[in-house]
Amino acid sequence: LRQLTQPEARTMFRLRPSSHAPLASLALLFIAWKLVLLGVALASPGEGYDSSTGLWMRWWGADTSPCTASDSGLVARLARRLAQRLVRWDAIYYTTSAQRGYVYEQEWAFGWGLTTLLGKLAEWLPLSSSPLLDVAYHGIFLANASHLVTVFVLYYLTLSLTQRHADQRIAFVTAALHIISPAGLFLAAPYPEAPFALLNFTGYLFYSHASSGDPSAWALKNDAYLIISGALFGLATTLRSNGLFCGVIMFYDAIAGSIRVLEGLGLIPTTTMSYIPSKLRDDVRYIGLRRLLTTVIAGVLVGLGFVGPQYIAWKQFCSGTSEDEVPVWCNRQIPSIYTWVQTHYWQENVGPFKYWTLSNLPLFLLATPTLLLMASSACLALTGQWSLTPPTVETHRAKVEAAKEFDQSSSITHRLALPQLVLAILALTSFHVQVITRLSSGYPLWYLFLATVILQRSTEAKGASWASWTVKWMIMYGLIQGALFAAFLPPA
Repeated sequence: LRQLTQPEARTMFRLRPSSHAPLASLALLFIAWKLVLLGVALASPGEGYDSSTGLWMRWWGADTSPCTASDSGLVARLARRLAQRLVRWDAIYYTTSAQRGYVYEQEWAFGWGLTTLLGKLAEWLPLSSSPLLDVAYHGIFLANASHLVTVFVLYYLTLSLTQRHADQRIAFVTAALHIISPAGLFLAAPYPEAPFALLNFTGYLFYSHASSGDPSAWALKNDAYLIISGALFGLATTLRSNGLFCGVIMFYDAIAGSIRVLEGLGLIPTTTMSYIPSKLRDDVRYIGLRRLLTTVIAGVLVGLGFVGPQYIAWKQFCSGTSEDEVPVWCNRQIPSIYTWVQTHYWQENVGPFKYWTLSNLPLFLLATPTLLLMASSACLALTGQWSLTPPTVETHRAKVEAAKEFDQSSSITHRLALPQLVLAILALTSFHVQVITRLSSGYPLWYLFLATVILQRSTEAKGASWASWTVKWMIMYGLIQGALFAAFLPPA
């Protein structure tokens, strides 16, 4: 971690994995950072600023009072204390809904996918005498295990994006940066952030595999990769609704494919093509009719990740209910419980510019570094001002092949910028802005951007200093946020 924050490029080049075991090096760094964060959580005194967790555990028969806890062994007491420190804020909703199912409307604001998975794990593999503690333990284990695998997936995703000119150092530093993500303890608690990142990054990895190679040689393997990526994005959406933003990639590809089909049919004049943005015009050549159809299927799978839980909620609240007892949202043109809950229960804070109040200014300041990183890296990728640097090659044939691979890599990279930019804009204008620090853990582009800034030999001192301070901020924010989270203090 210390070497990551050095401003000198030559010092940064020393940060490299073992040539034989990069994943082992990442795992050791991961364990060290998690031990620090979990140690901060365990050291948090008392029940915290809010007593909700203690009341929640006592209500469900998971008493954490000293007299009860002293009857258990040291490991059991530490596990119980850790659960008490990590079941904070939204985690109370997730674990409660996982233990006894959804009862109240507002609980449907919290991902159906995570609560269902945790409920099944606690049912199939009990770890204690308390069903609620079982859910909490499984949530904590799932979060940490998912985060570790996410780090490995990000390593391979970076290698895939850099293709033949892959520099193992870029992949290693990108993955290492995700370990110290500003999401901090949210990636260790019963929250959906870690499993969401795992599904999202794996979806990006399959999308990258589908899009690599000669577009004219699109085969069944590419179809399968693309459909799998859509299915993974859909599963991620069952955990967090912002997974739906990955559908923007499929929508973009569908537009590019439609333009190519219409152009081939002579329905788009050549003169009209000149008005299409250059990036989109370049991507048109990569997407034929077959890929267009596969893209539509993948896009539908992404949408099902959002529609599926809405239908389950509709069956619970609207189907078979007397007319007098039917909730208001059931009679809407689009009966979505999620949109109803957001507008009805959080109407004062959720929506365009509703969060823009003077009292929320400190939260905007906290979110500013993450917003700047996500928005700037996405904009630079979309405008072509930042991209992965191709290798230096000698032969003409090698130059041609490298240029082709670099062009495809750049095409994939700017697609990954689309959902990240959408999230940054909506977080700034319509969300509780502070959540961007944890939602950023599910979007890989800004980690890759920061890694390239750290590792490029040609980086000026100013750029190196900026990267150094960014990494220091990530470490400090993770530690401070962890202490506040464990004490049930904002921001959350």
